[in-house]
Amino acid sequence: MAVGCLAFLAVGYLSATALFWTIPSRFLSENESAGSIAFISSFGQIGSLTAPTIFGFVAAQTGSLAAGSYLVAAVLAAGGVAILGLKLPPLSRGAHVTA
Repeated sequence: MAVGCLAFLAVGYLSATALFWTIPSRFLSENESAGSIAFISSFGQIGSLTAPTIFGFVAAQTGSLAAGSYLVAAVLAAGGVAILGLKLPPLSRGAHVTA
């Protein structure tokens, strides 16, 4: 059961990651996209470096792992709301040829 749940989690995570990386190129030019993707990736790496420390600090202060988990869930929810709040331009469908 645990392996099945982990496989399901991996499918969801990798699907979301693939969709997430299409967002910067939707509303930035080609030159701006490269820099913004690098910035987003760097910021994510900083988050993955500091998150365990913050999680441990909150858990130590409250005496419960649940508080750290709630903090992680709140940060993830805030990120999801921020992405849903983006006003993305419509996809270009290419030039239509009329005869």
